[in-house]
Amino acid sequence: MDMGIVNRAYEMFCSMRYPIATQQDVADLECGLRIRLPESFKEYLRVFNGGKFFGSSFDRPLIRLDDEPSIPSERLEYMLGVGSQSDQPMGRRDDIDLIEENWEPLQLLPIGETERGSLILLVVIPEDDYGQILLKTFYTTVWLSDDISGFFRRLEPLLDE
Repeated sequence: MDMGIVNRAYEMFCSMRYPIATQQDVADLECGLRIRLPESFKEYLRVFNGGKFFGSSFDRPLIRLDDEPSIPSERLEYMLGVGSQSDQPMGRRDDIDLIEENWEPLQLLPIGETERGSLILLVVIPEDDYGQILLKTFYTTVWLSDDISGFFRRLEPLLDE
């Protein structure tokens, strides 16, 4: 994981960070959901652990997985955190249930949300796309990056619209 990219995004856009997750917090999440998180994502949780964001959008283009035209600009609102100190805890059943056919085994873990209510998802099923980050809007799914560093690399300051 490129900590410099993630740290820069946190310095520029994070208005409130959650307390750092411990190794036990991360292990408890994996055990409770019966998944194995990518190592780079576990490192992200132990160093940054989510928070609230402002003033950023995803760079263009946002490529839809169904080859349709691109979607409107999305602004990052928060990244979920792990552990009892987070007011936006990762692994809530309500968040996971928003994605159809996502249990047994869990395939997509919600890790954040945009101002429009779109979900930021981590692919947790160990296949070719394991560790990728997706954006699920109300009507489509968009690939954002191959890993958490690439996700934060895509954030850019909001431009006057």
